[in-house]
Amino acid sequence: MAETIVARVVSKWRGLLVYALLYGAAGFVSDVIYYRAHTTPLKLYAIFLQASLSFYALWGQWQLLSMDRDGDEGWPPFWK
Repeated sequence: MAETIVARVVSKWRGLLVYALLYGAAGFVSDVIYYRAHTTPLKLYAIFLQASLSFYALWGQWQLLSMDRDGDEGWPPFWK
């Protein structure tokens, strides 16, 4: 089973890299918004932004590792 997971990660490294970068960028941007915001709605927006983008990135990684679809070995569609 571990060999199968490693084989999927190696074959789908581009998509996993893009989702990992999106996850990291979402955390950085939302932290900047949160700490620069002087009002509560902006702080809530930063929290919502980080939560939604983090969920999207983790969901994309899960789909890449759990399913096989055509084009998974290439770059994700929104990256092209």
